[in-house]
Amino acid sequence: ARPATAESKLHNLKYEVASHLLDRLEDIKRDFPYALDVGCGLGHVREALRSVPGAGGIETLLQTDCSREMVRFCQESQSTAASGDLALRYLVADEEFLPFQDDSFDLVLSSMAMHWVNDLPGMLLQVRRCLKPDGAFLGAMLGQSTLDELRVSLLLAEQEVESGVSQHISPMTQMSDVAGLVWGAGFRLPVVDYDTYTLEFQDMYELMRELRHAGDGNAAIGRRHFVPRATFDRAAEIYADKFGNANGTIRATFQVIYMIGWKEHESQQKPLKRGSATAKLRDVLEKDDEAK
Repeated sequence: ARPATAESKLHNLKYEVASHLLDRLEDIKRDFPYALDVGCGLGHVREALRSVPGAGGIETLLQTDCSREMVRFCQESQSTAASGDLALRYLVADEEFLPFQDDSFDLVLSSMAMHWVNDLPGMLLQVRRCLKPDGAFLGAMLGQSTLDELRVSLLLAEQEVESGVSQHISPMTQMSDVAGLVWGAGFRLPVVDYDTYTLEFQDMYELMRELRHAGDGNAAIGRRHFVPRATFDRAAEIYADKFGNANGTIRATFQVIYMIGWKEHESQQKPLKRGSATAKLRDVLEKDDEAK
């Protein structure tokens, strides 16, 4: 797919998500001089960093993507805007096989790319491996509730027109699974939350064009490669009827899951050992009842 234009609504969404991801660095009182952007895409993390110079104390940003075209686009677009004191590097690399030595980076970022990764647990293990001890990982990815309106409309239309159903939206990770994935990869002190973004489009066809141009179409193995026009037309009618706005547009929901985890280090907080408590819960509750 060709890169989305700067005017693309999805481009703007990805920039906003990258900005919100970097906002989380403001709550961390330390610097991360050497940072890695995994799945850089069109460079939304880089652009967000330009709007907040010095964020996270990042001095060097290495941008990687499995798409050579995306990396080339980032390199070519670098010359169109000043980078200030931020040193930029580029590398074509598979998210699931990061070609870096252990303990290389202070910070690893991944914004709106992880939902495309086939082996997400494996990628997280790779990220943790190349982080320095006490290094941080901040990620943002689309969650399962993304494009629910489009999913429902296509499902109902296909049942009505073709008397069957198939998968038209790429599978997404559930919010409840992400914390377990981060913890299972060996990260410490994981925190997971989400935001919901709602975009407006003229109709279902404009939404689908934007998804295709941004490279965010259906990537499911075994997906249908041909759908009758009648099914799409009926889906557009259902979409407008069920999820239309008063001004004649339609809405599309994007659930973005944010996560943070740390590579283990002796300075980090650790849970107390089982049985080390010096007070019983029953005694505390009894004292509370007496105080009342």
